[in-house]
Amino acid sequence: MTAMDRTTSGTVEPDWDAVRAEYEETETPIVQVAAAHGLTLNQLNTRRRKEHWTLRKPGVGRQRRQSLLARMLGLIEAQITQLERKLLEEPMSATEMRMLESMTKALDKITALEAAEKKVVKKRVRMDPELEAIRERLIDRISKLETED
Repeated sequence: MTAMDRTTSGTVEPDWDAVRAEYEETETPIVQVAAAHGLTLNQLNTRRRKEHWTLRKPGVGRQRRQSLLARMLGLIEAQITQLERKLLEEPMSATEMRMLESMTKALDKITALEAAEKKVVKKRVRMDPELEAIRERLIDRISKLETED
């Protein structure tokens, strides 16, 4: 059986069994599943809802987000180290200060998004200790730079 079958009207109909199997059993992004079978995302989702397909494996998206978060933290840590080395030679530029501010805001936003995902209602969100340490270093560095001016 091919991925596409011709209907009696001559139009090409996707092999919905193959689409469903790829959707339910792989980690291929949904956009790519749809494109591979000549479908729009809307067509795939309509069929998925109509036929009550099994939702994607739980945690797959979460694992990707956690991996992305770990990579972001690594990049931010590397950038902080590089900026600290540079500070030994010359003062921090306004651009570098804005970059540090942006990184701090990004860390705060990531924390808020994680809390919303967990649907945790707390006055203060507890951060990952590594994330908290990086945030504190950024705050300390910015406050030191502000006092140097």
